[in-house]
Amino acid sequence: MEHHKHHIIPKHEWKERFGSLDGVDSQDNICYLTLEQHIWAHKWLYEKYKRWEDKCAYLFLSGRMSKQELYREWGRVLGKNNRGKKHTEAHREALSKRSFGENNPNYGNKYSDESRLKISLSRRKRSHVVQNKIWVIVDPQNSVTRTKNISEFCRTNGLKTSGISWAYHKNKSYKGYWVTREEL
Repeated sequence: MEHHKHHIIPKHEWKERFGSLDGVDSQDNICYLTLEQHIWAHKWLYEKYKRWEDKCAYLFLSGRMSKQELYREWGRVLGKNNRGKKHTEAHREALSKRSFGENNPNYGNKYSDESRLKISLSRRKRSHVVQNKIWVIVDPQNSVTRTKNISEFCRTNGLKTSGISWAYHKNKSYKGYWVTREEL
């Protein structure tokens, strides 16, 4: 039977109590549980203390949350906690050095022609250039513009591509601009 390592005082609470994670993995703070016991422990902790970390652990261990959903939830919550905070210059420098040169996970990678083509095509999709369709934009003065590159149109007219995309998908206007698409 497989056993899971469970922190008696969870990492998130340990950091709140003691200011760092030093000692969190000591044998005094570890117990071994079966999967069912581990699920039950995090469910009980969540119901008692309402901590999002225990909710995520309970849902993930029980198979009701995928790893991708778990990471998305962490990003959502941690993003809210860090909103409005600025990194110091020293911290920004450390982050830069951490992934520069040989520390970069892609350092020294040689991409095949096929891989480079795939990367190029995926970047084109992100820049809202669609090969077989054309954007039709009606501005507030009712003049019609047709373009393949919506990003360039938005830059020249002081608009956000997300706003134009929203207008297209919701069939509404964005700052007086109406958007449709047609086949070439």
